Amino acid sequence: MIIFLRRDFLRYTITQNLKQFENLYRSYDLSWVQDSFLRLVFWICSQAKVIGAEKVSIDSLSKENIIDSLEKLWGKRLGSDKSKEAHTASWVFAALTDFNGRLQARDIVRFLYHAAKITVDRTKEIQFERWSTSRLLPPQAIRRALKPCSENKVEEAKEEYPIFKTWVEETLPKHPPAERQIPFAGEEFGIDLPLARTLEEMGVIYEDKEQEDAERFYMPEIFREGLSFSGTGARPRVLALKRKVLGRGIV
Repeated sequence: MIIFLRRDFLRYTITQNLKQFENLYRSYDLSWVQDSFLRLVFWICSQAKVIGAEKVSIDSLSKENIIDSLEKLWGKRLGSDKSKEAHTASWVFAALTDFNGRLQARDIVRFLYHAAKITVDRTKEIQFERWSTSRLLPPQAIRRALKPCSENKVEEAKEEYPIFKTWVEETLPKHPPAERQIPFAGEEFGIDLPLARTLEEMGVIYEDKEQEDAERFYMPEIFREGLSFSGTGARPRVLALKRKVLGRGIV
């Protein structure tokens, strides 16, 4: 018999020696890495019968082949191929990943849904005609899809973590979006030690201990948009911190 346990349920069930239990079964941990993320996107394309993706090819194609094939879906970069914009595949992977390096399949599916919906509903606004010769999803649709995806992510996290729900519904409303700037000081938003530990376990925040300032907490895009935090000028540091977790290939 094989039993699959969700990480949040596990934490509520095993109240003692949790780390010991996790370490015991760490070799069986199911997690998404960049390669499996790309193959899931390719599989979704095969199910949708777009970009010529064939389900039977998923296991035989190399990671580089998959990336090349997905350029028909979302382009090589979030701009023209010769621009200095980020590589789309790496940008999406980094944007959907939390500060613990975790990625959920439902976020990938949801992200593609919203990007496609925005493309269909706002064809002229996102200049679909301009990009249609090289990709199905224009850069603007890719970028805008992150906000509704993040909002759904926050709502689900509220159901899974009561302490997070209380923080989002009772503490954050005291601070208008204009005050929610990254980086920030924990005490500024009522984050005490127990809450900080939970948020760090969830991948919602990361304390940049290399900084001596009080304002040294950062938030990944997958939660930031849904919690109405803005990070003008903070993205380079967020990416640098994510590289510590995910590796350098996520630019």
